[in-house]
Amino acid sequence: MKEAPVRAEAILQKEEVKETMSAKPVDQAAFKEYASNIKGSTFVKSISVKDNKSLIDFYGTYSEYKKENPDSPINKEEYGDYFSTKAIQKILVGESVRLLRQFPDLSAISIVLPFDGKTYSTDLDRSSLNNFLGYKIESLSTKDRSWNDKFSDPYIYDKSNRQKFFDTFVEIN
Repeated sequence: MKEAPVRAEAILQKEEVKETMSAKPVDQAAFKEYASNIKGSTFVKSISVKDNKSLIDFYGTYSEYKKENPDSPINKEEYGDYFSTKAIQKILVGESVRLLRQFPDLSAISIVLPFDGKTYSTDLDRSSLNNFLGYKIESLSTKDRSWNDKFSDPYIYDKSNRQKFFDTFVEIN
């Protein structure tokens, strides 16, 4: 009787290996172009993809931002106002998931957003996300509004669910 679970486990492991091996490399240029338009993109320091995992780093301070963008008309108060709203939650919840939906071969995304002496970060992998949601995020589309109905409205724009998602997947140091 013990053979069935062992056999089932072996089949699952083979499928996971097959999924990993069959994943195409994420097109870095396409990813960077798309990711450069996410919410808060003005304050993104770098975007990279390696081994189908992405990393998006935000500037740590207004001074750092201004040093790299001396011609920017954004002042320190505007910078602070932007991140002191719910923008941090919306970026870490909404944009991390949007990128995983848009790039089905992306296996994980990390976003690091320092602000006001704290560092907010998420290291979200597709499997954990899909388990949390109970469906595959990559199956959602903006064309049929499933993205809006199943994720955007209930998780980005619903304060309670956004907080629950944030508490589950975001670390604050």
